Amino acid sequence: DYMTNLTIKGNFNEHYIKATILDIYLKWKIPDNIEEILIIDDKKHFSTISKRIPQKFRKEFKETYMNDPTSLSITAGDFDLIIISITQPNEQYLKKNKKALEGLIAHELMHVELRRMGFDYDVEKLADNALKNFIKSNFKRGEKKEYYNIFNEIKNQCTYVIKDIITNLNLIDVGMGDEMFEDYYNYYINQKTLKTANLNINSVKNSNICSNLSKKKCNEIYKKQLGIDVGTSILFELSLLPVIIPYGKEWINKGTRKYKKLINFIGDNYEILVRDIAEDMDKLIKMSFNSKFDKKYFQHFYDDIFKIAYKRIVLDQ
Repeated sequence: DYMTNLTIKGNFNEHYIKATILDIYLKWKIPDNIEEILIIDDKKHFSTISKRIPQKFRKEFKETYMNDPTSLSITAGDFDLIIISITQPNEQYLKKNKKALEGLIAHELMHVELRRMGFDYDVEKLADNALKNFIKSNFKRGEKKEYYNIFNEIKNQCTYVIKDIITNLNLIDVGMGDEMFEDYYNYYINQKTLKTANLNINSVKNSNICSNLSKKKCNEIYKKQLGIDVGTSILFELSLLPVIIPYGKEWINKGTRKYKKLINFIGDNYEILVRDIAEDMDKLIKMSFNSKFDKKYFQHFYDDIFKIAYKRIVLDQ
């Protein structure tokens, strides 16, 4: 029998990390096949395990992580790697809050578990078909090229979000939902997170692009910029759904008060930054509270989001 290899690099209390992992093992399990768990607080430490990653996947792993140095799980062939990356100022609570760290690690482990069951592959295939059909039935030939990138980006984000929603619903089922909630709670109530969210949304909204250009040129740019604006707002609202849908479902169906508190906080402080889009998605969110999360639901999910994007980006101009 093999052991999962644990590598800890950075300013951590090693006993704390090991106790956290042991707790997950006792409450749930550590799924088989996990070769590596890497826990770091600076992305430069990624290199410490690269030589243990199978040669042909090394470059891809490195690029995936370096593009967005966040916690993630990566699978290639039989090799599973989990990176818990505590690099941002608004993530430092993970070094002290054991329950939140358990939630985050369990979340990444559950991703691997679902991926091994073929879930990722199925959703990605469904996503590609959904986008293909939507573009075919809604765009004229010339428009396809113009809008393809932004719709493709929305499709990719939807896919991440669906994987996260299903991962969290599964965590709730195995009794680790509170741990994951602890992570979200600390992350979203943090002033630094709020400030960053605000800056990201407003920097897109306030980019003044038409200072000394002709009206025609300006309209073209504005049209493109509006697409980017709306796209950014949609991606932002989507990123909140892995909290809102699973925990909203629990609150609506089981009356869990502490879940309600965070969901209201997200509504008042985050969704308010993208109010129109949040209102557009409200129907989909409410539908999710009473849904079976099957193929039909996922198709509905992509379709709804594409329609919102189409209405806001293509028709609103």
